[in-house]
Amino acid sequence: MKQTIGYMKYDYMLVKGNFWTFVSIFGILSAIFVKMQSSLFAIGYLLFGGLVYAGTTFTKIPQTVSFTALVPGRTLHKVLGRYLWTLICVGVSLFMGGIIVCMMKWTGAAQGNVELPAILLVLGIILFFLAFQNMLLYLLVPFIGVQMISLVRMVPGFLLFFGVMQMSDTPFLRKLMQNEMLFGLTVLGIGAVSMLLSIAVSCLAVRNRDNE
Repeated sequence: MKQTIGYMKYDYMLVKGNFWTFVSIFGILSAIFVKMQSSLFAIGYLLFGGLVYAGTTFTKIPQTVSFTALVPGRTLHKVLGRYLWTLICVGVSLFMGGIIVCMMKWTGAAQGNVELPAILLVLGIILFFLAFQNMLLYLLVPFIGVQMISLVRMVPGFLLFFGVMQMSDTPFLRKLMQNEMLFGLTVLGIGAVSMLLSIAVSCLAVRNRDNE
């Protein structure tokens, strides 16, 4: 566990200069969306930002041998450290979204309510896209340049925000949401399983690359 946290801290050191700038900018934009759109839309926007930002550590890896490759440690710990950092990015985004929505509701400026099943649904979708993004980046990073990495890590976030969030009010989804809590927990479970599968694939990718 110590090694996993150590690798997570290393990833934080790579991007810490921009982290709080990201939180501030997306927090302000999210507060605007609370007033103009809805509370759930605002939280979804912050989670979109967290998802995109979570991939920034992949762009910091040089094309030569990376620091983590030189430090003794199991591949699992290295991969878990990076996944832990990406989960922290999403967790901070969710926490900030909750605070902003509560503050805006307190001032009477918030539009709509955010129910627990809706939060579980969005969180499950985020975990699914985060798993897909991390796995994709682990598979592609050795073969593509930094600019292409930046483009690849934007794709899951945009699919989430402009696809899933825009479909949130369709008749099909409303039908599925008739049992809201069960549906939310099911999607969250799918997201969690996706993360486990993604970690396994990422570990295999790193091990195969190290053995070449």
